[in-house]
Amino acid sequence: MDYLITSNTTSAPLECILDKIRPFRINNKNDFRTLTNKNFNIISNLQTWDRGSSTFFFCGNILLDNLFHTQHDKISDKVIDILQGDISLASGTYTFIEADSKQNTFKIELDQLNGYPCFYYCDQNHYAISGNIHMLANYLSMIGVPTKRIINSFLADLTLGSGIRGGTLYENIKCIGFDELFVGGEKLAISRKTNLDVKNIENLNYKEVIYDFGECLASRLNCVTGMSGSKLRVVDLTGGMDSRIILAGLYKLGSLQNWYANTLFPHPNPDGNFANFFCEKYELTMSLRVSPNAPGSMEQRVAQDIFFAQGSGIKRGLGLHFDATSMVRIHGGYGELGGKSHDTNRFLKYRTEPTTISSMIQSYVKSVEALGHLTILSDDAKDWMWEVIRKEINTILGEGYTFSQIPILTYRRGRARSHFGHISALRGQNSYHPDFLNDIRLSQGALLLGAENCRHGKVNFDIIRNLAGNEIVKMPLANERWHRELFVSDSEFAALSVPPLTAKSPPLFETAPNVLETRFYGSYDTARNIDSPTSYSRLASYQYMINFLKENKEFIHDDIELSKWVSPSVSGWLNELSLDAIPWKVFNTLEFLFASVIHRSEAEIGIFD
Repeated sequence: MDYLITSNTTSAPLECILDKIRPFRINNKNDFRTLTNKNFNIISNLQTWDRGSSTFFFCGNILLDNLFHTQHDKISDKVIDILQGDISLASGTYTFIEADSKQNTFKIELDQLNGYPCFYYCDQNHYAISGNIHMLANYLSMIGVPTKRIINSFLADLTLGSGIRGGTLYENIKCIGFDELFVGGEKLAISRKTNLDVKNIENLNYKEVIYDFGECLASRLNCVTGMSGSKLRVVDLTGGMDSRIILAGLYKLGSLQNWYANTLFPHPNPDGNFANFFCEKYELTMSLRVSPNAPGSMEQRVAQDIFFAQGSGIKRGLGLHFDATSMVRIHGGYGELGGKSHDTNRFLKYRTEPTTISSMIQSYVKSVEALGHLTILSDDAKDWMWEVIRKEINTILGEGYTFSQIPILTYRRGRARSHFGHISALRGQNSYHPDFLNDIRLSQGALLLGAENCRHGKVNFDIIRNLAGNEIVKMPLANERWHRELFVSDSEFAALSVPPLTAKSPPLFETAPNVLETRFYGSYDTARNIDSPTSYSRLASYQYMINFLKENKEFIHDDIELSKWVSPSVSGWLNELSLDAIPWKVFNTLEFLFASVIHRSEAEIGIFD
């Protein structure tokens, strides 16, 4: 679902705008509503209702203690009352817009983490806002505002897997900040949320924050259990932290038997081993995903999935999703906001004392170098990245935060929104896949402790223990175990911190769980080799991408200045585009290049029509 908000200084007819954005999944012009105000115009196919002098628009899913509402559900007076109240601490992924015809203003409120994509352009004469960057770019083109394509967002988000903010696909289009709110009228005003303000954090108590989060999580899980009606309720099971927190909440409620389980991999993958073990222990039925019902070859589906994993929630709608009419599927999402993430640890791993800006960047650089990714980048690209990190650190220190809080905030502001942005969008688009851990209190708890105290997962550990005692704590984790620092004694550590699950671990279960076949739309099932479930058919995927790039070579060196950002050896290989003896370090380059070229060419080629 899409929307476009523009100042009325320059506008284009609805028909022209929709014709221009035809390739971007907009099929029926009659689904769109237009709202014309003396200060702004809104074109939208979001869920809409009127009350008093205001018109409201909603997209995604939202969870409050007594409400689970999605864009597909019927609007009632009760729902309207709740949505028009204080939703600042609501879970879910959503966009909520209010346009006031009396005040001639509008405001946009996103989920707590601003994870749902929102892009904007603003100059002295015009402003325009949309959740669809292509819709926005095409509108700007229509009114004569030039847009220059860049690839910095791919470099920042994909090549390093980092927390730095690299912008968007266009030099003059910005993504909403991690703590920003939009209020518009004659001009566009950008204000800040206060839930992560330094003064707000200083006034909080860690134990109270963790307790409040746990109670809220349990309440909302109970809400979905009770309000999802006849829909199949599916919980994702992995050997990781996110699903562990969800399981603790369901265990506290005593409602595990009301849910089915889903996992990506069977045994011997650690996720599948744990999922089968848990299902056997609590007599849960496994939900199995069957072949997708989408058009196109396996190679195209894999390539599309890689494509959807790029950038700051830039593309939506064709990735993985369930049939929303029959299922509610929950996944933790954002569990790393508790301070235990690979990106957070990069600032600490090779740090020297005393802690300085230089030592933090040095640690980060060494961590990334150890991954081998820097070999595909030019010196200009490396210099750009380190300067972005330096500016981010200086900005955070200037706001009054401490060195210990910097790793957590860089992740919060960058990686959590860029890496998970596409996930938020897909789950918001599909609506029945809410992110229960999309909650500011995880970040608040981490900031109160500081990065050093969060490295071993203390925030998540404390939440799980508060909700379920030791029942969930003593279950094995995939490829790691709870650290000694989290326990009060050696004996408690020995009793509760069990060895990690690995691909070589024997099965923890005696009998595989019953399986319920459910309709699943997406790409992974056909892309995965069933005999070797832990690996993709990646070579077929790369061959598809190379063939596509060969057919559309004119886009590679078009306006994205590719040669400036990649190393000479990679640039030479890209001129040949051969799969023979391709070094693995070039794979990421190929992926971001493929994604970038499709973004550049999709309107002309119509690949997603």
